[in-house]
Amino acid sequence: MKKRSKGFSLLEVALVLLIMGIIGVAAIPSMQNIRRQEVNKLAKEICLDLVTQMTNQNTNRDETYVLDLVKKDASPTSPYYGYVITTCDSSLNPKPGIKSTERIQHNKNIEIVIKDTSGNIPATPITKLRFLDKKITDAAGNEYKNTLQISLKNDQSKLEIVFYTTTGHYEISVP
Repeated sequence: MKKRSKGFSLLEVALVLLIMGIIGVAAIPSMQNIRRQEVNKLAKEICLDLVTQMTNQNTNRDETYVLDLVKKDASPTSPYYGYVITTCDSSLNPKPGIKSTERIQHNKNIEIVIKDTSGNIPATPITKLRFLDKKITDAAGNEYKNTLQISLKNDQSKLEIVFYTTTGHYEISVP
């Protein structure tokens, strides 16, 4: 009677490792591509939301739109990874019955930084934008008359958006 061996032969193990290697080689580039596409999608959403808020504010003068960046956690060094747009009255109180627009990433891997590029305002990152009386201002009341620079980055990709605050036009580029 033959004694039956337990376990896998060397050939079976090698074959499984070869198949896993082939799958891994095919999957890694597509995962990197997905991460790049996430940044591109968020860049387009930000631009469209900014243009929409500018247009809405021009037609609804009694409303103010507030864009707040959202942090990953409570740490002061934590990056911003999403934003919420709230429709408010002239006193900046949220209007009842109007749902906020939220663009919050569930995987929290894309960092968002907004800066003024005109040089008139200190180069500190902007965390709140207000759309009021055909103007875009920050929480301190500084008005952005020319352009805003919005940077989006994750471990696979980085994009720069130049948003023209007077016309609502924007340019998306890879630095």
